Formats: sequence, structure tokens, C-alpha cells
Amino acid sequence: MGFDEVGSSRHFSIKHKTIRSYLNQILFGRILPVVAFLMVLTLIFSYYQYKYISNRVFDGIQDRVDLIISESVSGVSKLSGHYKNDIMNMLKDVSAYVEHKLQEGLEYEDIDFLSYKLNYREKFPEDVFNEINYYVISKSGKVIWTDYPPDEGLDIGNFSNFWTSLNKALENGDVFHQSGFEVVSGKMRIYAYHRLSNGDIFEVGLSLNTEQFMENLSKLKGLSIYLEDVGIYNVAGVPLSQNFPEFPQKILKFHPFRRELVGEIKIQDFPPYEQKLLLFARLNFFSVFSIVLFSFCMFLVLFFFLFFVFLDFSKKSKKELNVLERALSSFKEDRTSYVDPSLTRITEVKDILDILNQSVHEINEDERRNRVLFRELKESFYDFAERLALAAEGYDPETGEHIRRVKYLTKLLVEKLNLPDDLKEEIINFSVLHDVGKVYIPLSILNKPGPLDDEEWELMKQHTLFARRLLAHPRFKTALEIALYHHENYGRDGHPGYPFGISGEAIPISGRIMKFVDVYDALRSRRPYKEPYSHEEAIRIMREGDSRTSPEDFDPKLMRIFLEEIEKADLSEFYHY
Repeated sequence: MGFDEVGSSRHFSIKHKTIRSYLNQILFGRILPVVAFLMVLTLIFSYYQYKYISNRVFDGIQDRVDLIISESVSGVSKLSGHYKNDIMNMLKDVSAYVEHKLQEGLEYEDIDFLSYKLNYREKFPEDVFNEINYYVISKSGKVIWTDYPPDEGLDIGNFSNFWTSLNKALENGDVFHQSGFEVVSGKMRIYAYHRLSNGDIFEVGLSLNTEQFMENLSKLKGLSIYLEDVGIYNVAGVPLSQNFPEFPQKILKFHPFRRELVGEIKIQDFPPYEQKLLLFARLNFFSVFSIVLFSFCMFLVLFFFLFFVFLDFSKKSKKELNVLERALSSFKEDRTSYVDPSLTRITEVKDILDILNQSVHEINEDERRNRVLFRELKESFYDFAERLALAAEGYDPETGEHIRRVKYLTKLLVEKLNLPDDLKEEIINFSVLHDVGKVYIPLSILNKPGPLDDEEWELMKQHTLFARRLLAHPRFKTALEIALYHHENYGRDGHPGYPFGISGEAIPISGRIMKFVDVYDALRSRRPYKEPYSHEEAIRIMREGDSRTSPEDFDPKLMRIFLEEIEKADLSEFYHY
């Protein structure tokens, strides 16, 4: 494949685009995806960053809470250790009393526990212990009797870890639970357990005064600027302080700037039981998220800024291109019209318009010169046509004035027709060549005084075809049509004309026009074989017909116009008889 072929192949493979589509491709195909990718990348990075920060913050809070709980439990442990002997002695005495009453056949609700409470109350100061309560727990783990109404019917068996550990510890004797949190209310208590002979468990519970502990818990919200809410709960999800929110039924999975986390705090208690507390924290990272939000907004501002910049550029470029397009369209429609360069504000477009105006100027000069040359050329052909007609008519001295008359009559009819000006001009000027083919007809036939015989007539009809020998040039196209078709008959009455015998609209308009002129002038002229007719007689023959002429030979539309114009014309200088 040669260079030109390769270049041509590449040229035809190019897909052209409008400036608007190209700008849209840049904006939506390149800039927007990059901006969107950066936005998503920023959001993902920010999400994992504040997730990392929240985990660190939560770990710190959990450590701090663990420390507070540990310190509080440690204090309770010291306190409970101080009163352990008294508590276990009370457990031993009351459980023996219960065993005795059960053997007497009493039910738990019939046993008088109040006297024992009063006997031991003085050993447990009220500023340390708010309340002393007794419980009886069935072998299944359900509280079947207690003097503490909130725990009535409580099923401890539901807390399998504690219940299993308690039963295992009771296998070795009485159990001292130095710190615990009440299931129903979340209050801190000290418990002691004894297995009765019937398998039930007798429990002593002492409610502690935990004002200092609660005060420490109330300060948890100040552990972090990101901490919006926090709470500590027992294994049943009951808050240890009324200031804590309810334990959430559902943890927030995803939020732009909030996180909810749940953790566990383990407290070493009686072996093998390890008590657990639940920690809930709601973190608010709006201050961090605001930075992300600000960056996101900046990306949006950037995108819309670029969008409107591109939109404005697109509108302005379209306006400038419209100016250029109108200029080119105007140049295409009329290559001689100038374009005002002040319509544009872009230098490159102005340069194009200046070049276009320069081209228009050059074209105008060329057009002017061409018009002069073309006019000279046309006039040369018209002058040659008239000289050629004079040469042809020279063979027929009786019709020397025929050229001038034909030209005048043709003009009468042509100027009333809706035809292009150039065609009108050619029909008028080339009408003189309608019989130019007669130059090839012998003078003996042309000047024969009587009728022509069949052989002579057939030769005479050939003059229409002989015109081709002289009018072969393309500039003589209309002249050749006139010479070829002016003897064809328009009507279809069985009397075709010559040389082709065509009819109707198939006959060129120039031939149909020349038909009228030639027939009228022939009727009004003196010929070797006839005398001239008057105007009235000539018109009558054309209207009504005779042995050689029929009204159907003529185009009816042209007939009406010809008759109207011929009646108005002054023919005295052309016909003197």
C-alpha cells in the first residue's frame, strides 16, 4: 500500500465530533470520573481513619472504665473482706434456723426472718449497707421466696454461666460472693450462698452504699471529646446508673460520623465464676467528619465550577462557531457577500473571517472578470450565429429579411414565458439558426417555384438533421434544439412532424416556440411556390388549419400567449404586404 493509500485510509477512518460533544467527553469522561474517584477515595480513607480513631478512643474508654470498676470492686472486696466473717456467720445461723423450721414442717413464707435481721443489723452499719435481704433459690435456679420484692420470681438459671459456676462452687461448701451487681436493678451487692438439705439454696444479699462509685461513673462522659453517650450494664443489660441510657437493642452498623461500640469488663469473683459487665459507648466524630464533608463539598464546588466553566465555554464557542458557520453558509450561497469580522471576539475566528473576506474580494474580482469574459463569449456566439444564419439565408435571396423578423417574433413570445433569463436570451439569439441546415440543401430545391416531388421533399426535411454538422458545440445546445425540433407537431392527431415524429411535452420548449414563429413568418412571407398571406389570414390558418397546417400542431398554452402578443405588436416594418 502506497503512502497516499495509507493516508486516504486514515482520513476516512476519522470520526468527527462537535465541540460540545468533545467538551462533554472531557468533562464527563475524564474530569468527573477522576473527581468522583477522589471523592470516593477520600470517603473510604476518612471512614477507615475515623474507625481506627474510634477503636482507639473506645479502647481508652474501656481501659478507664475497667480501672474505675476494678478500683470500685477492689474497695468493695476490701470492705466485704472486713465483714466476711460476720456475713458468713449470719449465713450459717440463718440457714440452720431455716433447716430447723423446715423440719418442723413450715413453709418458707411462714418462717420469721425479721428477728435474725434485727439481731445482725447492728453489725452492718447503714452508711455501708443500705439493706439486708434473704433469698431461697430452687434447684432449677428460680427465686421461690425473698423479702426483696424486685427479685421475686427471678430465674437465675437463665444466667447459665453464673448458675453453673455457683452450683459447682457449692459442692465445696458455702460460697462468698464478694461483689456482684443485682440483675433487676443493677445495684452493687455482697452475696453469700448455702445449700440446704432439700437441695434449695439459701442466699443472703447485702446492698452496698455506692454513692462514690456512682459519682465516678457519672464522670465517664468526660473521658473523650468524641464520647457522646456511655453506659455500664450488668449481664441482663440493666444500667448501673440511672444516668446511663438504655442498653441498645440494635447497634448502629453504619453512620457517616457516629459509631456505637459494645465491650465487656471482667471482674474476678468466686472461683470459677468471672463476673462480666457490658460497656456501651456512642462516639460522635462530627468534628472529624466535618473535615471530610468540607473536602467533599470542595470537590462538588470544583466539579460544578468546572461544569459551568465548560458550559460557558461551550456556549461561547458555539456562538463563535455559529458566526463562522453563518459566514461559511453565506459564502456558500453567495460567494460575493462580505462578513463583518466585528461579530466575533476570538482572534482565530476573526482571522478566518478576514481570510474569508479576502477570498470573497478575490472571487468578486474573478467573477467580474468572468462575467465580462462570459458576456463577450456569449456575444461572440450570438454574433457568429447571426453571421452563420446570414450565410445560410444567402442561398435564399427571397427570405433575406427572415432573420430579423424571426428574432422579433421570438422575442414577443419568449418574454411572456416563465423561463430562466439565460434560456430566454439563447432562444431569442439562436432562433436565427432554425434553418441553418438548409445550407446543405441544393439551391434548385430551395428556389423551386412549384411543389417538390417526394424525393425532393424527403431531402428538404433533412435540413433539420443537417444542422448537427454546424451546431455540435455544447454552447449551441439550445440552437441545435431549435433547428432539430421546430418542425415537430405538438398534437397526436396522426400527423406527426419531422424529423423524429415526437409530440407534446417531449418536444423541447425552444422547438415549440420556434414552431409558432416559423409557421407565422412562412405564411406572411413570399416564397417561390406561394404569395404572402395577410396577418388575418395567417392567424386564421393557425387557428383553423389548412391543407398543410393544423391547430393541433401547436402547444395550446403557447398558442394563447402568441395570439395575444401578435395582436398587440406593430409588424408594419417587417411585413409590407
